[in-house]
Amino acid sequence: MVVAISRSLGPVPIDVMLQERHLSRLSITRNPIEFGADVTDHAYVEPKELALWGVIGPASGRAGIVNGLPATRVSSGYQAIVALQESREPFDIVTGLDVYEDMLIETVDVTRTKDNAAVLEFYAHCRQALIVESTFGAAAGGPRAAIRITDPETALRAAPGVNRGQVPGMALSLDGDTLESLRTIEFLQHLLTGALQ
Repeated sequence: MVVAISRSLGPVPIDVMLQERHLSRLSITRNPIEFGADVTDHAYVEPKELALWGVIGPASGRAGIVNGLPATRVSSGYQAIVALQESREPFDIVTGLDVYEDMLIETVDVTRTKDNAAVLEFYAHCRQALIVESTFGAAAGGPRAAIRITDPETALRAAPGVNRGQVPGMALSLDGDTLESLRTIEFLQHLLTGALQ
């Protein structure tokens, strides 16, 4: 697991961190009802977000090699940030306000102008990846009928499968009049309701 400290983003050292923007959001459900205001039945915490605005300056000395071409610290820093993003491996970021676990770089934004061409001024938007563990439980019908239980609390409350045994089928003999009756929705609903009881 890579840990990014406020002066680095994963393995990439950042010379100056100009700005950190922290976002913590709570989603509150809204369900419309027939008369009156929307009702709320629960709320949940969204994944944390962190926006970093930083600068990587040029290094004195020899340039490195990136993709077989001579590179400065600026271009190799950009390549390293994009490689961290494309690896899709969650990492931790330590800032002055909080420690963010399981973060991924969602956006890397670099704008170069004549005024900042000698440095890499970048904006990285990071979002927390919610990583959960899941287990499988056997259901009635053997291993092919496994059901997915992702939450331990749900697993404790889940009702076990009930084997109803063999349920005999219903034989139908259809003549012309019966076939005509079957075409109406009401009769089909009545037939299905009676057969299921």
